[in-house]
Amino acid sequence: MKNINDCVDGLCIGSPQTFHNLTMTPLVADTPFEADYLLLDQALEQNLLKITEISDSGSVPDLKVINEGVKRVLLLDGEELIGAKQNRILNVSVMVPAAETITIPVSCVESGRWYHQSRHFSSAGRTHFAEGRARKARRVNESMRAAGHRRGDQSEVWEDISVKSLRMDVVSDTQAAAEMYTTYRHSLNDYLNEFSQVPKQTGAIFALNGVIKGVDLFDSNEALSGSLNKLVESYALDAIDQQHLEISAKNGIDATRFLKTISKAEAETYPAVGEGEDYRLDSGKLSGGALVVDDRVVHLCAFFVEEEAPVGRRQSHMARASARNRNRRH
Repeated sequence: MKNINDCVDGLCIGSPQTFHNLTMTPLVADTPFEADYLLLDQALEQNLLKITEISDSGSVPDLKVINEGVKRVLLLDGEELIGAKQNRILNVSVMVPAAETITIPVSCVESGRWYHQSRHFSSAGRTHFAEGRARKARRVNESMRAAGHRRGDQSEVWEDISVKSLRMDVVSDTQAAAEMYTTYRHSLNDYLNEFSQVPKQTGAIFALNGVIKGVDLFDSNEALSGSLNKLVESYALDAIDQQHLEISAKNGIDATRFLKTISKAEAETYPAVGEGEDYRLDSGKLSGGALVVDDRVVHLCAFFVEEEAPVGRRQSHMARASARNRNRRH
């Protein structure tokens, strides 16, 4: 945990930015590193990276990544990949080595399709909505402890999408999470226009309705710059979904306390997919992970995980969502 503690302890907390019920608190590093890697979108735009199904028949929880460039490529926890046989999100952050091919762990976010739309995946330009990333992080941690696999709970991921789509009155013929972003594009753009990166900012804490939900932290401001809109949009979708809730003023947004919670979290360390070490973080309601490469915390994400609804209630939500979607299609 020394790498994580040193990284967190060296941060300054900037002035919060708020739009409607979403608040971003900037995290500023005194001396950010220069990124010596590319991000997903950069590598795809330069035709240096190819992401495909692992075979013609495919495998839902695995994808193949081919890095044809001379630089490493950082793929972020929760980033959405679209195309091929069905859309997926990354289960963890991965540093893809230069000039290598690796297999990455993913979860499906489009349960109603299993046929090729394209041979290669492209970037959706977003990460999965934050409440879904939070639950996925907890399941990945449980999977690593139990079986040494970075697996999410695929049924739970689909259920999260179905229940959220029902609440937001969104219907997709293939049960794709992407449809929520399409339906609410105008409102999401309003949120995106209100948040901006400050000098030397390398991370951000996000709060909804006055309650901290999570954090993403990078080793460089360039990496944050290329990822900030994706992160804001993931929280903005939750913010739109939760606009009916009251704003809490009970404790306020205590960024310092939240960072201390991360420092105190228990961490289990594993060899990462690709380069580096994978730290899985757990502490009470907090779950997340950190990718450490060359003794640097390249990317850290951590979330407060809400109390889970009883199984019966979640199944009831699922049944209503399925019935409503069937009725709309017919």
